[in-house]
Amino acid sequence: VQEKRDALVRYLLATQISEERGFEPDSPHHGGWELTGDVKMRGFTTGANISITCFVLEALAAEKSELADAARKRAKAWLARCQNLPQDDRAGDGGFFFQADRNNDANKAQWTDAKHDAPRSYGSATADGLR
Repeated sequence: VQEKRDALVRYLLATQISEERGFEPDSPHHGGWELTGDVKMRGFTTGANISITCFVLEALAAEKSELADAARKRAKAWLARCQNLPQDDRAGDGGFFFQADRNNDANKAQWTDAKHDAPRSYGSATADGLR
């Protein structure tokens, strides 16, 4: 059983969107997880989202290793990009939106601006962000 668990943990860690998959830290997807889950797909993503990232972090919660700690650190930075905090001339409500890629249509609660740079927070994304 431990062997199978270890293999699953290795898979989850390998599928995080990071430098190993061709994404630099300034990418809006860096640090999250997404739908493809293919470690061989370098430089391509369907877009990290808050729901999958939440599930993966819950699965890794008991994992005590340097690799898991590094993954959590990247995920925390990614998550901060999904939080709707006050910024420059924008008011924020503290909630969360679906993707850190602010102009992505997956931010399904729409936007508070015409440029699609300020996604609206909504309930399930905020619940996932808090978890």
